Order: sequence, then structure tokens, then C-alpha cells
Amino acid sequence: MIKKFCCIIVFVVGILNISFSQQQDCVFKLQEAEKLYSQGLIEEIPTLLNPCIESGLAKEDKLQAYKLVILSYLFNDEQADAENAMLSFLKRYPEYEISPTDPQEFIYLFESFSNIALYSFGISGGLNLANISLREQYGTYNYNQSRQEYKTSGIGYQVGININRYIADNLEFVFELKYEQNKFESIKYIPDLDDFEFNKITFSETQTRIEMPLSATYDFEYGKWKPFLRAGGSVGYLTNVYSKITREYIDDSNNPDVKSPDINISDYRNQLNFWGIVGGGIKYRIPRGYIIFDVRLNLGLQNQVNKNNRVLQGSEQIWKYHYIDDNFILNNGSVSFGYVYLLYKPERKQ
Repeated sequence: MIKKFCCIIVFVVGILNISFSQQQDCVFKLQEAEKLYSQGLIEEIPTLLNPCIESGLAKEDKLQAYKLVILSYLFNDEQADAENAMLSFLKRYPEYEISPTDPQEFIYLFESFSNIALYSFGISGGLNLANISLREQYGTYNYNQSRQEYKTSGIGYQVGININRYIADNLEFVFELKYEQNKFESIKYIPDLDDFEFNKITFSETQTRIEMPLSATYDFEYGKWKPFLRAGGSVGYLTNVYSKITREYIDDSNNPDVKSPDINISDYRNQLNFWGIVGGGIKYRIPRGYIIFDVRLNLGLQNQVNKNNRVLQGSEQIWKYHYIDDNFILNNGSVSFGYVYLLYKPERKQ
């Protein structure tokens, strides 16, 4: 066992020595290339440095080697090789910014290439709060004399992926695929024949859906910070929707409360729903991508309730809990954090 361990150590040390020796050799070649360039002897520089560009140099040394190779091709009137070397340079360093010390010939060739990250993809996740807009009230009682309110019953969440494409300066299309959960509840105070409240019905609902938002964002540039505005729309497909119902007697009677288990109410809801999207946020640039903080409001565009199934025969909702769905629209506000990876495609400008 000890012998085997020693052999592994010797092997690793040998590999490290070879790597270090190769790096030292490439550093020496870079120094030689700089001397040749200063003397105007540029023909041998690409042959000297190209192997070291592939492996054997640290980042800053590799940048310098690329520049020497590109300038050597340019001064030797080898335009095609210079363009190929610049294309390779931009693929490896897509976010390179021109330095004041860069030669004018290098800058001219650099600026003849486009290297915009037209496409990007990312992941995101966050929390949301539901908000209900009541459109039409229904009930098993004199609802004109009843009190009713809708409110959130807990914090929902959303997670997803996105694919983005810039279509103009600072204007980006964003397609997302999300898994989302929303929670809310309806509370109804039911009057008796004398219009005195005697029942309180609490209807809690939890929806989960697959959602596909499509939106456009407009960025504002402030160095590494990019505030943005968002507008668009979304379609969602319900995967699960459950409710819990509690009927309480609040008239000082001794009647026990009636509580339900989780009830699948998918038949009572429209499977497809649509939302408008407005929002904004901020992006922070990091190497090859950015971190994003997103705030948005999803505005419901249609009734959530399946009108054809509002009163199903034998429904426990009605005969046991005295509850019938109102027509309502589901809105929600959300906050999310995400990461976006930029895909660069350098190419010669037309």
C-alpha cells in the first residue's frame, strides 16, 4: 500500500515538473518573440508562439502572445492569417476591452469584428404573493347581504430556465419555462334568514402550473449595472390545484366546525390561463454573464373558474361546505434572483 502511494506521488510530481518546465519554456519563447518583434524580425514569431498559445502560458502572457502573433501577420501582409488569429483570440477572450497600450493596427482589426452576445441562457428562482380580483359573486345564500374577502394564504414560489436574444441595442427578447405555485384563500361570512352572520367559510387554494412567459426587456447602461424594464405575456397550464375548506359556526352555537381534507378541484378550474407581465429589475455583469434581480407583476387576463363545472352534481363543496366558486382573476407579484450565461459569436463585420 505504501509502495503504491509513493508511486502515485512520484507520478504526480513528475507531471507537475513537466508542466512547470513547459511553462518556463513558453515564457522564454515569449521573451524571445518580444525581442524579435522589437527588431522587426517578425517572420518566425507565429511559429514560435502558436504552440504556447494552446498551452503553456498564463492568461496575461497568453494575451501578449496573441497580440504579437496577430501583429506579425499584419506586418507580414498575411491578412487572412491575422483575421483567423483575431477570431481565435475573440473566442477565447470574448469580453476583452481595448487597452491604451494596444497598437493601432491591432485596434483597427479588433474593431472590424463584431463580438456581441446575441444569445444567452439562465436559471432563476424566487417567491410570489397572489392577489385575487373578484369579478362575479356566487353562493348558496343571500350573497348580497354577505361579507367576503380574498387574500394570500401563504408565500408561493417559482423556478425556471430562460433563453434570451438581443434583437437591438439594449432590447432583448426573453422566453422562459417555469414551474410555479400560488396560494390564496377566500373568506365568506354567511348570513341567516334574519341577515345575522352565523357561518364563516374559509376556502384555501394552492395551484401549481407550468408557465411559459415571453417578454421583452430594455436595458439602461451604468457600467456593470444594468437596470431594465420588462413587458410581455404568459400562458400557464395547471398541473395540480387543491383546496381545503373550513365551515365555522360563529353564532355562539355549539355546532362543530366542518373541515375538509385536501380536495382536488382541477375540474372546477380552466386548465389554460393567460397573464400580462409588467416589471423591471437590475442586472450585474460578471465574467461571461450576469446576476439578475427581477420584480414583476403578473396580471390575470381571464376567469380562473370553469363555468361549465361550477355546480357539479354531488359536489361536496356545495352540500357539505356550502361553497360555490366566484368568478375571479388570479394576479401575483413576484421577486426572483437568477444567473445568465452569455453566448458570444465573434464574426467579421460586413
